[in-house]
This record gives sequence, C-alpha cells and structure tokens, in this order.
Amino acid sequence: MATIQQPLNPYIAGRAVGSERGFFGRQDVLREVERTLTADDTVHYQRIVVALKETIRLMEEIDEIIEAHGGWPIE
Repeated sequence: MATIQQPLNPYIAGRAVGSERGFFGRQDVLREVERTLTADDTVHYQRIVVALKETIRLMEEIDEIIEAHGGWPIE
C-alpha cells in the first residue's frame, strides 16, 4: 500500500524559534508587534492555533482508520 507523503510547505524555513535569543537584532519589530496586538487579537490567534492543531490531529486519526481498513477507497 502506497504511503501518502505530506508535501513540503514553502513557507516553513526551519524549526520554530524557542527562545527570545532567536530574535536577536529584531527587538524593534517585536516591540512594534507587542504594541499593535490587543489582548483580543492574541486570544483570537490562540484559538486559531488550537483549531488547526485539532484539525491536524483529527486528520491523522482519520488517516489511521482508513489505513486500518485497507486504504482508500473504503469499500
């Protein structure tokens, strides 16, 4: 059975930055972002991230179920 491979995302250049040190030289940009975003903006984007993570989790679960039943198309 052929495995479906996830296409490469051209917008992802590497791992996410895990600390403030990764933003060296761009503190001015971060300060501007912090001044611009409201608390409501932050909550909104956090909800989007949670929805995307849950969607990805469900897609993976569906893929596993499809594979367990012989792949696509399900008969």
